[in-house]
Amino acid sequence: MTNDDYITYEPLAFTVTVDNLEFDDNTGFVIQSDFASLIHEWWHYVQDVATVTGQNGVYLWLRDMARISKITCSKVGEEIHIPLSKDEYGEPMSKFRKLFMLFCGEKEEHRIEQAKITAEPDIKVFSLGLDGEKRTLPDCRLQINSKEFLFRLIALQELNCYYAQKIAEGYVQDKPKVPADSLPEFPYKVGDLLFKYYGIECDDKVKFLISFLSLDSIQAPAVFLKVLESFKGQELSFDNDIALIEKQFDKVATSYAWSNDDIYKEWMKDYNNWMFDQGRQYLAKSIEWFVAKIILADAFRNFEGKSFFVRVFCGNIKSLNQLYLSFPIPIFKKNGVLMGSSMIGNNNTIDFGNEHEQALILRYHKRLFDLICIKDIKDMEDKATCDIFEDCPYRVKVNKDYDCKVAVWEVVQGETKAQCPYAIALHTMGLWQNRLVVDF
Repeated sequence: MTNDDYITYEPLAFTVTVDNLEFDDNTGFVIQSDFASLIHEWWHYVQDVATVTGQNGVYLWLRDMARISKITCSKVGEEIHIPLSKDEYGEPMSKFRKLFMLFCGEKEEHRIEQAKITAEPDIKVFSLGLDGEKRTLPDCRLQINSKEFLFRLIALQELNCYYAQKIAEGYVQDKPKVPADSLPEFPYKVGDLLFKYYGIECDDKVKFLISFLSLDSIQAPAVFLKVLESFKGQELSFDNDIALIEKQFDKVATSYAWSNDDIYKEWMKDYNNWMFDQGRQYLAKSIEWFVAKIILADAFRNFEGKSFFVRVFCGNIKSLNQLYLSFPIPIFKKNGVLMGSSMIGNNNTIDFGNEHEQALILRYHKRLFDLICIKDIKDMEDKATCDIFEDCPYRVKVNKDYDCKVAVWEVVQGETKAQCPYAIALHTMGLWQNRLVVDF
């Protein structure tokens, strides 16, 4: 069993599915043997809200949403045909999300016996068309046992979460049900292979730090490889060398990537428009919540240093808990029911209601986005149904079981008020006054 068989995080939906995990009814906390697996997936959420690469994924998706809304909201009484037509450049309406997914690469897992890096990591570039121009992205490749593997963002995110899981295992006494060391060599243990290849002597905390700092650079995989190359043959200590690591990271990142400050300035031009859009107040409020997370993460780094998140994580279980309280998992999905952190246990007295509510709005905008942008009839059955239909708490209130099950976009036809988070997304995209037509 891998972590993905046991527990999963859904990017952009801010949702951790915990069907297999056990929670203590008295404390509301996950039991010790599941603790590190939950931390692994929570850390993916932290990557989304606290690193520039994760934040970029959300921003590029929202750019596509803004483009698509011009089609779905511009008129009244229109038919919106899916699949959508291409834009003026002959490119898909989901092209910014597509760009990000190319940068991420595919999620692959491989068990490799006696794995080792057998050649110098290769950093090239590949090109694709965007807005009628060619754009380039880093193309990092590794040779493991003489077989080539793509090393893109997902691989780096997973190996970073692998170290989070290993460190978290040291905070509890019970043996983990899914130990970090049981995970496949690719992508989870690629960090270990690379540190060994470059002859870098260090513990898991240093590996955790370097991989997380790299994720906070827009060209993360290339920066990670170049930072490791720069430390070739050295011994690094978490207690003594954090300042050295930060300095070297800044040096490498400056030569390989745009300044994060410049990126944030560009993003905020759009975010300021989206957050104050009076025509889409629910979505605007949810975007404001996400931007507040970006600002909070940036403030911690500005006041406490670039290594703040890793230093707090590696302090002790109490400091890790304090970090969680600042960045709690907004949505748990357990047996088809969506819950917030304050709902997962009976006696959890901390209210994370706003986190849950705002993340739900974004979650269902993402699900609607996936529906509008489908390319194949095979995807239709999954996308046409609300994913929590069987146990939906809004089901009686909405009272449109057939639509929720077969064609969820029909729920808002003729309705001036939205009765559930999915309906809010449909309203936001103008589908209460226009109708989706499936042309497959």
